[in-house]
Amino acid sequence: MTLISFGDGEREKTIIEVLKRFYPEIDVYKEIAQLNSETNDQDVTYLKLLEKYIYILLESEKVFTSC
Repeated sequence: MTLISFGDGEREKTIIEVLKRFYPEIDVYKEIAQLNSETNDQDVTYLKLLEKYIYILLESEKVFTSC
């Protein structure tokens, strides 16, 4: 999974932590449960979650991605 880093160099392990920090109004666990029921595959679930929010995160210029 791609790590998402904050501009201050603090590194987070998952998109869940990033969304909870920058967008606390998003119920990340509800999103995961819904996606998991649709995909029945945890890897695909996280990929879909990342696809859904990556552009919002990048456009906000609060985060950048690294491999």
